[in-house]
Amino acid sequence: MHPHPLPLISHQRWKLRLAFAALLMSGAAMMFDKQLSAVMSVQTYVPTLIGTAVGLAAMVFSVIAVRCPQCGTSLAWLAISQKSSSSWLDWLLDVSVCPKCGHSSIKEQSDQKNAL
Repeated sequence: MHPHPLPLISHQRWKLRLAFAALLMSGAAMMFDKQLSAVMSVQTYVPTLIGTAVGLAAMVFSVIAVRCPQCGTSLAWLAISQKSSSSWLDWLLDVSVCPKCGHSSIKEQSDQKNAL
C-alpha cells in the first residue's frame, strides 16, 4: 500500500503563493484606484492599468512556472484550461500523477527516502 502521495507541486507551492499575492495586489490596485491615483499624483486610470498588468503577469508566471518535474507540462495551464471554474484549484493542489507523462509523486517520495 502506497503512502498518501504528495501533490506534484509540493515543492512549487511558493510559486502559487507568489502569484496569489500578486493577484491580491492587482485587485487592490483596481479597487482603490482613485485613492492610489491621488497619492501617486497620476491619472485615475493608471493604478487600474498597473493592477491589470500585475494580474496578467501573475497568471502568466503561474502558467510558466508550475510544471511537472519530469516532462515540463504546465500543470497550472491544464488546471485552468481543462477543469471547471469550481474545481481547477483543488485539482492543481491535489494532483499527484502527471496527466501527460504519468510521473508520480509517489516515485519522488520513494527516491527521496532511498537517498537518505
